[in-house]
Amino acid sequence: MPDAQSTWTANDMLDMLHGGALLFARAMRQWLEDIDGARRRSEEDSRNRDRAVLQTDVGLTYATSTLVSLVDLGLVPDERIGRRIVRGLTLDLRSREMFRAEACLRSDHAYASEGDYSFQYGKLLRVCDWDTYLKFVDLLQAQAALVAKRTAGITDSTAAWCSEKAGPFIDKYQEIALYPTFSGLAVHNTAFRPKLRNSDCVLKRSAVNPVIIPYRELEPFMIPGPWRDELLRLK
Repeated sequence: MPDAQSTWTANDMLDMLHGGALLFARAMRQWLEDIDGARRRSEEDSRNRDRAVLQTDVGLTYATSTLVSLVDLGLVPDERIGRRIVRGLTLDLRSREMFRAEACLRSDHAYASEGDYSFQYGKLLRVCDWDTYLKFVDLLQAQAALVAKRTAGITDSTAAWCSEKAGPFIDKYQEIALYPTFSGLAVHNTAFRPKLRNSDCVLKRSAVNPVIIPYRELEPFMIPGPWRDELLRLK
């Protein structure tokens, strides 16, 4: 970044994210140790583990003097929890705020709960009424079909398996993670079928996941403002 102040702000915010991840990992380790302690007291075998949280993929996907975006993928490798971590985040360096896909402002429950998958993404997207949401899903499905066509016969084993055998499952009742890239908005798919090897398709980025939607295609869903202006200027 040519702007030193933006660099300092970005590093401070990334430090906060890292600290939060460490606290989450410590909480998961304590939770698992409590379970294992109960098992030992009942003379059941406990399992050894190297990490309470396993990070499977992480990347800085977009960075300017005003916005920074990243993806963080992982899991708690214990079948008693079965928790996956799929996070897409954008840091607004002007306001020092962090954003992810969230429930719309008037919603009384969290995003992707109670069967409601409409969402708002920071200061960029507002997809909050049903008709608008269905149009967004149509756009995502069309772009996913183009990705599948482009990646037919791909040599990458994970991408090939996810594209040809698992099959992306994209419909209107599905949670997604979002994160800007320089080529478009990444929509990270959290559902593949069959469930066998599902984590391979979700917890590692590949040519078929995420689906990248060009910003020009997203213009009808964008909120007027500096995020929209910056991303639409990209070629």
